[in-house]
Amino acid sequence: MLHASRAEQLRQLEYEWLTLQALLERHPKWGPLLRELRGLPPEEGQVEEPALSLPPAVSR
Repeated sequence: MLHASRAEQLRQLEYEWLTLQALLERHPKWGPLLRELRGLPPEEGQVEEPALSLPPAVSR
């Protein structure tokens, strides 16, 4: 058969999604962001960076 079954396609997609998530969680920039979006505390030994703030608007 030329085409993989639908179940096999879904298993492959799930595997690729989980692999991508695992790689992103290990990334120095995206890992902490993903943890924050999920509502999880920072990993042990990881310093939480302060939130970025915009400079005050300049009045004319």
